[in-house]
Amino acid sequence: MTNRVIDELLKHAYDMANSSVLPDREKHYLVDRTLRTASDLYSCDMDTLTHSSMNVRRYCKYWSTEAFELYKEFRNQGMTHRQACNGKIDGKSAYINEHEIPLQIIKIWVIDIGCDYSEFKEFFYNYGKTTILTKKQDTKLLSKTSSLTEAKERYSNAGIRVIEVIWAEYEKSQVSAAVSLMQAGEKNATDNINSTTADSYEVRKDFTNDANSGII
Repeated sequence: MTNRVIDELLKHAYDMANSSVLPDREKHYLVDRTLRTASDLYSCDMDTLTHSSMNVRRYCKYWSTEAFELYKEFRNQGMTHRQACNGKIDGKSAYINEHEIPLQIIKIWVIDIGCDYSEFKEFFYNYGKTTILTKKQDTKLLSKTSSLTEAKERYSNAGIRVIEVIWAEYEKSQVSAAVSLMQAGEKNATDNINSTTADSYEVRKDFTNDANSGII
């Protein structure tokens, strides 16, 4: 993905924020939606995306360590990537899509305070990422912030660390581990080699489809 799509969205957001025609209420709504769209694309490294919470989780690169461990637990239960990203606890989603620096701060800055477009753009690329947290982590976060300094401390104060997940590499490692286990099983169960080979093929086929189409 190039940043051309993101830059275009940011330019629209900036122009709307500085419109002399749009009422403030409309400015806040339109800038909010545009920034959230840009944030999803930026965090998923994609030019186009279905902007549902679950779909964003399927591609988002930025997960808290706790959320990623929970995701791996779901996978270990036999879930696919899609199912694990939609994992539930007590019937409710196990995750929440969040922003380390609330988009509200960027929105207020560009609409109510005012800034140059270059400043606005730099601010977004520094702080506009979508992050995936567990619902439990979300309860520990400061919900309202009055300054950027305060906002920057939300995650550290809640003990949240965010990592970048390269999904293609993760899936590749899972395939390698699965194939190794299957090969070990073949040595100890030669009478079951046909079914083992079939299982191995299915694992490889799933990863190949994901890598080629970009749909994990």
